[in-house]
Amino acid sequence: MPVEVSHLESQNVLGKLTGSKHPDETVMFGAHWDAFGMSKNAQGHEVIRHGAIDDGSGVAGVLEIARAFKAGPQPERTVMFASWTAEERGLLGSAWYAAHPMAPLEKTAANFTMDVLQMAGPSHNVFMVGAGQDTVQDDVAAAAEKQGRVMLPEAMPERGAFLSCRPSAVCPRWCAGSSAHGYGGLSRSAERRCGCRAEMVAGLYGLLPSGL
Repeated sequence: MPVEVSHLESQNVLGKLTGSKHPDETVMFGAHWDAFGMSKNAQGHEVIRHGAIDDGSGVAGVLEIARAFKAGPQPERTVMFASWTAEERGLLGSAWYAAHPMAPLEKTAANFTMDVLQMAGPSHNVFMVGAGQDTVQDDVAAAAEKQGRVMLPEAMPERGAFLSCRPSAVCPRWCAGSSAHGYGGLSRSAERRCGCRAEMVAGLYGLLPSGL
């Protein structure tokens, strides 16, 4: 069988704000900028999948978080913002970063992945994919409680959205979908020192007023 091979080159896009007190410790916010593009629907017709929701919405979220951090006081810990390439081709961009990190993985306290932001408007609940894997979820629950909202168990955990993630990829390794998972051996006190609390993420999911 003849096989056709094509070689493409693409880029991840990263930016960072260096921490004032703990510059060697990092928190990451990420989303993927690629989309499926051309494909066929169930009827066999060619369609264009622009990726406005998956994951243009996530990229917009990361940019707004970056804008909020830049406009505010310098965070105590370094904050990195990532836009991954080739997620839809097998998590290639985040996997490349995991193999060639710009910040030591052992001192990366958490990664927040923005993969398809909630489009139905403000909600009264929030759920964590892969609950029980870290302590960051406690901050998300506290942010929800401030507005009288609740943390619910993950819908359809049988899908294995967290456990099925490939360990070599940064984005899904630390969080799948709208979850937030800590990484490495940093203590709870180290997490508390971070200048980016869970409220920053919660605001993007309708938990907090806009304008952060």
